[in-house]
Amino acid sequence: MTVSPDCPATAATPPPKAGSITELQYALLVERPYGLTSDELLFEVYAIRNAISPLNRESARTAFLSKSHPEGASDTRHACD
Repeated sequence: MTVSPDCPATAATPPPKAGSITELQYALLVERPYGLTSDELLFEVYAIRNAISPLNRESARTAFLSKSHPEGASDTRHACD
């Protein structure tokens, strides 16, 4: 994700709602900067929110990533769009 050149934000701020998808994504990214692909990040949040055990993660990941996504869902977006 890139920040639009005309974005007024000067720094990232943690999402305010604990346990939300955005808060979980933020926490994972802060914990492992540049350590996750987009797909890995989305699956990690899904696995956490659905309490998927480490033993079932690989099959759950395969099933999760095989789901079709709405057209345009993987388009690049700017943080301030």
